[in-house]
Amino acid sequence: MIEEQESIKNAEAAKRQRDLRKYGKKVQTEKILEKNKIKKMEMEKINHLKRKRSDNNDDDFDVSLDFDDNKSKNKAQKSKKRLAKDKKFGYGGRKRGSKQNTAESTADMSGFSYKKMKESSFGDNKNKKAKRPGKSKRMASRR
Repeated sequence: MIEEQESIKNAEAAKRQRDLRKYGKKVQTEKILEKNKIKKMEMEKINHLKRKRSDNNDDDFDVSLDFDDNKSKNKAQKSKKRLAKDKKFGYGGRKRGSKQNTAESTADMSGFSYKKMKESSFGDNKNKKAKRPGKSKRMASRR
């Protein structure tokens, strides 16, 4: 009797699983069909606009305004980090020789100061600490 009830429960559970699997497949196929439908509609819009543009070269009004999508309006702005890196490094371009000196960079004397170069001469001991005395002098001072 107990075995019979368990077998009935197992059969019902298996049936429920089959139904759920069928339902899941159905939902999945519906989603795929919906995606294909949307894609087809968008392609039709694009082809329609292409035809309008090729047929009608008179630009009395902008045809592309009809197709504007919310996605294009919500296009993300460049982040501050990206802007800073672009400012520092540029937008890509040629990589080789980018650190090589150019005529302009060699002629640029804005960062050079003769005063600063001559400021700390070797004879100045104003800002230097006294050097540590040698071992013999240290030993003598201990006594």
